[in-house]
Amino acid sequence: MSLAINARLLRASMLDVAGQRHVTWARLRGLNDKQTERRHILRNASLPMITAVGMHIGN
Repeated sequence: MSLAINARLLRASMLDVAGQRHVTWARLRGLNDKQTERRHILRNASLPMITAVGMHIGN
């Protein structure tokens, strides 16, 4: 699995997660962009990528 495919998958997942309610609430609580990205967006967006890498290793 190439790095470009992983990057596209992660970016798409991050954009999807960025629009969810828990991210909006985190921003309303006063977290800055870095904290919101690290604690909420990146943590939840990495799950599909981990699954894809695991499936690739299994092949």
